[in-house]
Parts: sequence; structure tokens; C-alpha cells
Amino acid sequence: MKGEVKLANRLRKFERSIRKSRKKILGEHRKISIKGLLSRASRRGGDIEYNNAKPRVLVVSHDASYTGCSVLVYNIAKKLSDKYNVTILSLGEGALHDAFKSVSVEYWVDKRKHHARGYYLNSLSSLMRKRDYKYAIVNSIESRHVLEALRGYKIPTVSLIHEFASYTKQGREAFSYAFNWSRSIVFPADVVMRNALSITGYNRTHNVYSTGQGKCEVPKLHSLNDGDGSEECERLKSILRPDGGSDQFIVIGSGSVDYRKGVDLFIGVAAKLIKMYGGTHAKFVWLVEGGEAEGDDRYLMSIRDQIDRSGLTDQVIMLPWTSEIECVYQLADLLLLTGRVEPLPNVAIDALSLGTPVMCFDRAAGIADYLEKAALGNSLIADYLDVDDMASKLGVLASDSKFYRSVKNKVREHFSDNFCMDSYLKKIDSVALGQVDPEILSLDIEEILKSNSLREDYFLQASDEINSSRGCVELYLSETKKGYGVRRPEPGFNSTMYLESLQARDFFVQDPYAEFLRRGRPEGKWMQEVISENSPVSDSISDLEGRVALHIHVHYVDVLVEIFKRLQHNSFKPDVFITLSEKNSIDEVRMSASDFGVSLKSVVKTPNRGRDVGPFLTEFLGNGTPYEIIGHLHTKKSLFTGSDKVGKLWSNFLFENLLGGDKGGGMMDRVLTQFLGDDSVGMIYPSDPNIVSWTQNDLIAEEYAERMGFGKLPNEINFPVGTMFWCRTEAIQPFIELNLQWADYPREPIGVDGTILHAFERLLGYVPEKLGYKTLVTNVRGVSR
Repeated sequence: MKGEVKLANRLRKFERSIRKSRKKILGEHRKISIKGLLSRASRRGGDIEYNNAKPRVLVVSHDASYTGCSVLVYNIAKKLSDKYNVTILSLGEGALHDAFKSVSVEYWVDKRKHHARGYYLNSLSSLMRKRDYKYAIVNSIESRHVLEALRGYKIPTVSLIHEFASYTKQGREAFSYAFNWSRSIVFPADVVMRNALSITGYNRTHNVYSTGQGKCEVPKLHSLNDGDGSEECERLKSILRPDGGSDQFIVIGSGSVDYRKGVDLFIGVAAKLIKMYGGTHAKFVWLVEGGEAEGDDRYLMSIRDQIDRSGLTDQVIMLPWTSEIECVYQLADLLLLTGRVEPLPNVAIDALSLGTPVMCFDRAAGIADYLEKAALGNSLIADYLDVDDMASKLGVLASDSKFYRSVKNKVREHFSDNFCMDSYLKKIDSVALGQVDPEILSLDIEEILKSNSLREDYFLQASDEINSSRGCVELYLSETKKGYGVRRPEPGFNSTMYLESLQARDFFVQDPYAEFLRRGRPEGKWMQEVISENSPVSDSISDLEGRVALHIHVHYVDVLVEIFKRLQHNSFKPDVFITLSEKNSIDEVRMSASDFGVSLKSVVKTPNRGRDVGPFLTEFLGNGTPYEIIGHLHTKKSLFTGSDKVGKLWSNFLFENLLGGDKGGGMMDRVLTQFLGDDSVGMIYPSDPNIVSWTQNDLIAEEYAERMGFGKLPNEINFPVGTMFWCRTEAIQPFIELNLQWADYPREPIGVDGTILHAFERLLGYVPEKLGYKTLVTNVRGVSR
């Protein structure tokens, strides 16, 4: 008993000590939190005198380091100072403090880089006090945490995002945050923009832009070299071309020594090239940005070891960064970008602007977009991370002086004035000022109302509580700005496609639908022809007998009854083929078909692989087909949505538009009439009210597009959302020729995106048009989802 009392006392004493320690820990945590919230951004001065006649602009940098992003901030502030009183806020320390001060009326630093919500709202209060900023430019995704605070202070923002979302820590969350809190976002290249949209699932709207930044002036730092730079240029010349001749082909790379920059790939290309051509004809020089100390120690050791083991110590040189970088470009023959992700580095812009060719990997570098547009892709773009292909292309340039000169001349022709900082900032300024112009929204509302073309029955969702046309238009304009869940204002119109065509001519544009109406509904790929419940049915539709097949994949037998019912609304009777997942009964399907008078040509069980796509391509079309026109349906429930009601609404939308029903009547007859009357029609599917693009399927889609013999994919597409459609067999022949086997499809369970099935869904809208066929859409009034 005494032992038990002693043990109980010990336990109570132990519990008291835990409670005491816990209070102490919580108290310290509370002190840290309060201290953090009371911290402020500190003012470091500014060398430019404030001008009362100019409005204020705020420019935010993620830090003041001597790197590309911060150098861009210096150039932005310097150029904008002609028109504005520029304040720079740096969220970190760095070597560019003096440079930032020299181009601003005020320079502030908040070095905590706090990620807590609400921190910057408090921290920036001194910076905001008695200052009316026209707008703010927030540079880099790493600066995103100030966006919410700037919204709180009612300051319009333009985010300049240079990073790949797929290569950013917490990429989806980070970029979604930026999309949510920034008024507008500008990416440096289409490939960077597509990656962000893919990772987040956002749509491109008129608040999302893509344009290359201007050529930057690199501020001189006394810590690197003094004087006018002539001594530094002589030093560089003695290293790169010690004999002053042109007998060696000089290839330079640039960046910090880290895995992302692909220094190992740079050395790999050097080894391949020298092995191909032998001798000492080529020299490779890597300029280390930020110093080796900032790189990964283990990666740096492996780089040094790679150079030694490859026997390249005399032909691969690592040099510290220099402020006389233009001397390097003039001495070099080519800049080699081997980064695994290279959005649009300043070094590439600088080199091209001086006429020095730049070579990169496809899909890894933003500069590839610009090289493609200049018809330099075959010469200067290597397959994705393919060292052999890059070495081969480089070898041709290094060994054929005549060909090299032709490439260099083309670079000079296309890029001498392509990257202009004045032009770049004029675009940014137009975007920012467009946000604060109250007349733009009013003009767009009136234009759409005047047209009376926004289809409320189609655009609105069941949960929308809107009771006026003006309210519907205002909702449309509000929703399209958000970028997530963008809907079509009317069937057949794709605002993202039209936006892309507008931005090719004018960087800042108003709402694309309002502009489409304002310009008289111009024809183009952004507006598809619509088949409605009022479209005619041909008297000759019976001529298609024996030429039309309807394939239905059945996973849920209860949904099949609905399909059979809808077939009764049509006069035409297609030959029906059913594939059945293994769990279902063939006899049950045949009995159901008999009840509705549907004659089945075939009922076949298939493996549960590839959802409806596998049974369609591998089973139904695996050995070819004699049918000219094919319909493809499946018993959709979309259980991943978490709501059976949502799944039923979607399947009802698809079936009503493809087969017909109480509202649509015989829609299948109307669809087949289009095929009968126009041989150029290749694909027909419902016009989904939601605008969906590649999302996380672009890379898979690119792979299969290449296998089918097609080039680069467009940024924006229309496709049969839900993978149900009618098509001309020839229009999907490239899919059949892939000869896919069951093992090519993913096993269940599969994700809701990012698989071969989702990629094919999108490619079904792309391939027929690439073959020269037209794509039409259907829409039954009063039916939406």
C-alpha cells in the first residue's frame, strides 16, 4: 500500500512538472508571436527626390541579392522613376541595397520573410501610412505573401512570376495563393504560364499574361571590380581566348551550382561533343552566379568529380560571376542553357540581344518559345534533357562555320530589338492602370447587356441566386476574373482562345467576351458552330443505314436504361455495340435492350482497364471498323465528385445533347444530319459550359501527339469534356493506329486528372482539327450543369 501511495505521489509530481514546462513553452511561444507581430519594415532611405507631381508606385522584391530577379527589380524601378515616385520593398538582405536606394524615393526592408497570414498587414503599416500607391508590382512567387496585405490596403497588384510551378516548393498552394490574391499575373513565357495553369487547374483569363521581360542593365558592384571594366574584360579575354584567335568554339553556361541549373548536364554535353569531334576545338565555361558557396556542397563535389573523371579539366572551366558579362557574350560563340527548368533567365535575353545564339532543352526553358517563333527551333532546341541530341546540334554549329554564321545572323535579325525594357514596362503599366479604370467594367457590362447574347439558362448554375440579366452579366465578369471555374457565356464560345488572339495584338485587353461582341463577333477557332434542338433533320438520314455505329461502354447497368430511352426520340437506328465491365451480366444487358426494342450487334466483356477509353479503342476499334460514323457513350456517374446528384446532372447534360430527350427531341438525328450533309465535319460533342484546358495532362498529351505525328500542342483547346461524342472514323484514325493494348492503360483506382485517359479526352478535340476536319458542338436550351 505504501508503495502504491509513493508511486501515486511521484506521478502527481511528474504531472505538475509537465504542466509547468508546458506553460513555460507556451509563454515563450506567445512572446515570440507578439514580437513577430510588432516588428516593422525598416526604412533605408532613397536617393531620388520625391516629386509631388508624380503618383507613387510600390515595387516588391523577394530580396536584394545579386541575382536575376533582383536585378530585374532594379531595372523596373529605374525605368518607372521617370513617371512615378518609386518605393522599393525588399523582403530580404543582399548586395543590391545601394543599387535599390539609387533608383527609388524610398527603400524599405522587411527581412523576416514571414509566411503567417496577417503578418504583412501589420508589418507594412508604416510603409503604407499617408502614402497613396497607384499600384504595386510584386516580383517573384517568393514575394507572394505580401499580396494579401496589399489587397487589404486596397492597392492593385501585378505579380511578375518567373518560376515554374512544378519546380517550386508547395507549388500548387503557392501559385493558387498568387492567383487568388493578385489582380493580374504576368509570366515570362508561355511554357511557364502553361505550367502554372496546369498545376493549379486555373484558366487563362484577361488577368493572366505572357511576355518576355526587357534586357536588364546589370548594376556595377565595387565588390566585383572597379574602374570602367576594361581591366576585367582583358582578364576575361585572357581566359576565354588567350591567343586572341577564333580557332576554338567557346560555349558558356551560367547560374548557381545546383541541380536545377543542370551543371552536370552542361558537362555531359561537353563530354559528348568532345568525344564526337575530338581534339581541343571546343571550350566550355560555366559562370558561377552567387559564388560556389551558395551551391549544394554535395552537388558541387560531384561536379568537380565529373569534370575530373571525364578528363575535361582543360576544356571545362568554372569562373566566378562578373559584372562585365557582355564581354563574355562577345567572346563566346554560344550560350548553353542546360537547366532542368529555365523560365526566362536574364543571361539568355542578354545573349540573344547581342546576337549570341542560345541553345536550350525543349519544355525546360521559356526561351524555347521565342526560338520557335524565330524559326530557330531545329538548330537551337534539343529534345527534353537529351544530352546526346544537344551535343549533336551543338556539334553541327561548332563544325560548320557557314551554318553557324547563318544561325547567328538569324539571331541578330530576330532578337536585336525583341527584348526591350521600355516596351515591357509599358505593357506592365497598361495592365496595372487598366485595373483601376472604373469605366472599363461599366463599358463591358453595357456591351454584353446590349447584345442580349449571354445565355442565362446555360451560364448559370443551380446554386446561383441571380434574378436579373444585369446581375447575371456582373456575375459572369466577376467569375471570369478569378480564373477558377470559368464558364462560357454562350455555347460554342471559348473566351480563353479569343483572349489569346487579342493579346497577340494588344497586350492589355478588356473582357474577351465583351470585346468579341464589340468587334462584331469575328469568326475564328474561338467560336464553334452550334447544333441546337431547332436544327433541321434531313429526309435522307436513312441513307446512313449500315454506316453508323454507336459504341456504349457499360460499367453501371442502371444508367444503360436511360440511354435506351433516349434512343427512342430519334428516327434513325444505329448499329449498337456494347462493351461491359467484368462485374456485369451480358444476359441482363440483352434483356434490357430487348425491352426497348434495341437490336444489339455485339455485347462483349472487357478488362476493367482504361475506363471507357480502353474498351472503345482497344476492343471496339482494335481490329478496325467498317463504319464511317461512330458514336461513343458510357454510363457516367462521376462518383469522384462526391455527389450522385452532380454525376446525374452531368450525364443528363451529355445524353440530352448527344441523343436527345424531352427537351432536345431527336438530337442524334440532328447530329447525323450534319455528318450526312458535310464531309468536312469530323467531330461533334456537347458544348460544356465550363471552359477546361490541358490541366495536368499537357506532358502526356504531348508525348502521344508526337507518336501520332503532330507538332507542338496549342495553349488552349476545345474538347469533348466527359469523353462522349460523335465522330467520323477517319478523324480519329491516328488513335486507332496507336494500337494500344490493355497494359497501356493505368490500373484502377486512377486519379481524377493527369492520366493517359484524360490526355486522350483532350486530344480528341485536337486531332480531328489537325487532320483538317471541322468540329461542331451541340446545345439544348435549358440544359446545363
